[in-house]
Amino acid sequence: MPRALVALVVLVAMMVVGCAPKTPAPPAVQSPAASAPPVAPAPAAPPPPAPAPPPPAQAAPPPLPPPTVAPAARSPASVAAPAPAPAAPATPPARKAVYVKVSQANFRESGGTSGKILRVLRRGARLEVLETRSDWLRVRLDDGLEGWVAESVTSDTAP
Repeated sequence: MPRALVALVVLVAMMVVGCAPKTPAPPAVQSPAASAPPVAPAPAAPPPPAPAPPPPAQAAPPPLPPPTVAPAARSPASVAAPAPAPAAPATPPARKAVYVKVSQANFRESGGTSGKILRVLRRGARLEVLETRSDWLRVRLDDGLEGWVAESVTSDTAP
């Protein structure tokens, strides 16, 4: 909208609401020596034409009433019984522990014989199994280091 039109709309709105400029102050008292013929007030300018009303907005459809459930459809058990408490989070399954059964086993960075050897493990070393892939186990040592060992060098029982 052009600014002049906006200003006109605001002025008309102020006049309609009653926020028009205040009436002028009463004239100052004149001395009898300087009496002049009274001045007639200037005729008021006719009010500008009212702006055209904005086009009606498309009305939204009335909201749907909430669904009702017939009393016969409810079972007494569902009405009387409180909602069940949420199930406690399941505890993760205990990790399987295996032990090195050979005198020395290579502890590798990745599964397979091409993986870099990080340590050499001794017989009886306890390993926590994290994952199994083919014939390799991803394990965690007691000190927290993770790596891979061949499944064939481990046993479920300590030697």
